[in-house]
Amino acid sequence: MHEHGVITVARRIGSAVGPLGWIEALLYLALTPLFTAVAWVRSLWAARGLLAGRWSHFQGFHPLNVMTSFFYRTQWLNIERFGRHGVSPLVGLGEHPLSRWFHLTLLSSCLYANAGAVTTLLGTLAWVALHLVWLDGGAAGWTLATVAVLWASSTAYAMAFTRQNYNILGWMWLPLAMHGALTEQWTLASLAWLAASLSSITVIFTAVPLMAVLAWHTGSALPLLVLLPALVKVAAHVLPLMGGGGLRPALLNVAKMIGMTSASVRYKRQSMRPRPFTVYFIVIYAVGCALLWADRGPPALPLAALALVAINQVLLRFADEQSVIVMFISVFAAELLASAPSALALAGFWVVANPLPVFLGLCSPQRDRSIVRVQVRPPYDHSRLQAGLERFLRDVPAGQRVLFAFGDPGGVYENVFDGYRNLIELPLFVAATRGVHLFPDWYAVAETNYQGAPEFWGRSVGQVRALAASWRAQHVIVYHDSGAELDHDWSAAGFRLQATFDWGEWLHELDGIALWRSSKPPCWRLLAVPDNQS
Repeated sequence: MHEHGVITVARRIGSAVGPLGWIEALLYLALTPLFTAVAWVRSLWAARGLLAGRWSHFQGFHPLNVMTSFFYRTQWLNIERFGRHGVSPLVGLGEHPLSRWFHLTLLSSCLYANAGAVTTLLGTLAWVALHLVWLDGGAAGWTLATVAVLWASSTAYAMAFTRQNYNILGWMWLPLAMHGALTEQWTLASLAWLAASLSSITVIFTAVPLMAVLAWHTGSALPLLVLLPALVKVAAHVLPLMGGGGLRPALLNVAKMIGMTSASVRYKRQSMRPRPFTVYFIVIYAVGCALLWADRGPPALPLAALALVAINQVLLRFADEQSVIVMFISVFAAELLASAPSALALAGFWVVANPLPVFLGLCSPQRDRSIVRVQVRPPYDHSRLQAGLERFLRDVPAGQRVLFAFGDPGGVYENVFDGYRNLIELPLFVAATRGVHLFPDWYAVAETNYQGAPEFWGRSVGQVRALAASWRAQHVIVYHDSGAELDHDWSAAGFRLQATFDWGEWLHELDGIALWRSSKPPCWRLLAVPDNQS
């Protein structure tokens, strides 16, 4: 975002929150833990309903997190239906080799798909609690104070209620692994890294550079050697691809999507540029590292973690943002807990663990008139939305293909799906449960991420008619603004209206949170393709 855009956003936020909101913002480091502690207690009380079961109805606590999480639920559905190394006709362009999902672990995928809210909540609580392993060092008061700061932080609350996914089941082992490595309990460290590898490859990917820095800092290869069992586990994911010749295309697709290569790439990321979120987190993390440096000299591991955050945000997207946030906070906490108590070091931890809540989706300037007051997040029941989309797609027989008509993103990754990327995962999941191939999805984007790839973008009647014929789609979904009528050109071209799903009528189900970039909610229309076209 350029300077003028930042100023415009700042003015809009300032107008929304008013004078009280600005006062809160100035005092946010003092107020955030207080607001967060209260929100923790109230949200945990609201979550008691999860004790009654029905966990599959609660994929998370925040509508945005819930809607995007169906990406992972669709993965598990396909793995269950077609096998880890099978071929799915329901994702990508059809006939998608599921062995390309080598980065998935079955344990975390299964748990998150069937109990999303429970997974992120218990995973985060375990992540916080496992820092208590440092109690074995004798400085009980210091350990308890550090863990208390972490629990009452906006970071921990966000990981439980608005940001995390299945990866938390891997990250929760990081405190134990760091404790083992820093206290030279190598068996403990090795077992913790192995446990992490059972739930998240991302954790092990980031562990390698961190342990390399520790090995350099200590002059011992043991921090790297303890990773061997976990690396063997990760290698087991890749070996099946090598035999079938699928390793190269799988790795190439990943390299293109994370920005490792731009050769012949069709979609390029603009979010890798410095933006307010990235700049803000790098600055507060750098401040924390500076306070540590002033207290005890150069903190090698926190500086390495900061470098990984910066690389992930501006050069190479190897992990989602919440993953590098958890990684940095755990490494910083380990640095504190491995050293003598220090008020300056604890102040640094207070700063890095408590970013402004608005940056973590914990409040909304427009809705809450605050960028600091952390909102209570009860479990979010998505079942009514899912039932509505099931009715929307019920007339599409199993085995058929549905083209979702989106405009050409113009080679910009962030423009894919016309700003409705947060809405598409639930209908993709619903379609897959019915045996219907709804596309394009992110796998179709990855499969066509090269110059001269087959085209599936277009929204005009003529474009959609040609694309439906080219891709042999029996149905299409088109959209327009909520409250508007479907253009008569569609019926004139022979398309038959079969169902309507107007997001304007479902805004209350989203807690009033707009999950789209446009000023109005979209209205989806399911159309049957003329018989002579499909």
